[in-house]
Amino acid sequence: VDRKELFVNIAEDPLNNRDWLKADCPLQFLAWCFEYRAWLQDPLNFKSHLPVGLDGSCNGLQHLSAMTRDPIGGAATNLTPSPTMNDIYRQVAEAATARMAAFSYLGEGADEVAQKKEAVRLKWLAHGVSRSAVKRAVMTTPYGVTKRSATDYVISDYLEQGQAPTFDKEEYYTAASVLMEFAWPAIGDVVVRGRHVLDWLRKSAGTITKNMDEDKVIWWRTPSGFVASQSHFELEFRRISTRLYGVEKIRVPQESDTADPNGHKAGLPPNFIHSLDAAHLHVVAAAAPERGITSLAMIHDDYGTHAADADALYELIREKFVWLYKNFDPLQDLQEQYGLTKPPSKGDLDIDSVVNSEFFFS
Repeated sequence: VDRKELFVNIAEDPLNNRDWLKADCPLQFLAWCFEYRAWLQDPLNFKSHLPVGLDGSCNGLQHLSAMTRDPIGGAATNLTPSPTMNDIYRQVAEAATARMAAFSYLGEGADEVAQKKEAVRLKWLAHGVSRSAVKRAVMTTPYGVTKRSATDYVISDYLEQGQAPTFDKEEYYTAASVLMEFAWPAIGDVVVRGRHVLDWLRKSAGTITKNMDEDKVIWWRTPSGFVASQSHFELEFRRISTRLYGVEKIRVPQESDTADPNGHKAGLPPNFIHSLDAAHLHVVAAAAPERGITSLAMIHDDYGTHAADADALYELIREKFVWLYKNFDPLQDLQEQYGLTKPPSKGDLDIDSVVNSEFFFS
């Protein structure tokens, strides 16, 4: 009863009853309080207007696993049926822990640096490698994260947030670097074929850049019919004389007409994966009215609709994902378009199993 009164009081006067600000998502919780109050007032005629979100399980890695039919990555990202939800972040954390426990920096002739890293390794083992310590590195793998960036994520998202008080501030960089020495290959243990695809896309971008036409653009057609493209140009700098702010000369960057191969290599993996999750969203949204789904709230890999239509959207998301990867081979299409080397081989993941996976989008 106390909670009921709390929720109603918040909805009636949120400016003075500010307990909603303590929620993890304050505005979403406040919106729910409004709906809860409306339901209490007229339960028989009440209609919900809040979107029920269905969120992909590390969506970028789902696409990587699907296009390569990777059974390991597919299971880790819930492409296959399972009685419990698989947590790829926890799996990577456990794989990193196993690698860390089986290693020692000490050996014959170990120097001071090795001894310092060994002390940090032991601290990690005592503290425990949690899913949150590796989550952002895993999440951004399909989008071209580098080992250096992943190391910075451990510092900013974990250590600086006080989640590992066993480390002093002066140890943060060493601690993050040591963790990533084990977590980085552990990601490859779980995302087996996905890493090969990302490498292939980077190399392919270099090949395409060498043989570009005048437009200096890499483009491809997505399964939904939309064309995706990227353009990267090398920068030229000009020096301009000025006395603004006491500066006599400044350097001003300007794009040249020369394609930037490094920019294309860095850009193709994330852009290619994003274009595929966008294609999935496109075909789901286009087919929704046929299933009686008239309201959608969609952001990247979060598909929302009203509660009454949630079951229909749940099924449609799965059907269209299977349709996409049964009828299209994005890597082969790109290979044939540009005459590239063969993409990585496929595994034996049954893509039809997505239809029966409870936790694919949940």
